[in-house]
Amino acid sequence: MIEAEKDLGSWIGLCKNCANRETCRYPKPDGGVWRCEEYL
Repeated sequence: MIEAEKDLGSWIGLCKNCANRETCRYPKPDGGVWRCEEYL
């Protein structure tokens, strides 16, 4: 996934609903994040 697509809201997995997604430092693989200790 390219950065422009992420900016358009095409997040998948937990990142889609996470309050910290814009400032998160963890990698965001193309298949989405399905486990995260920082999920809010």
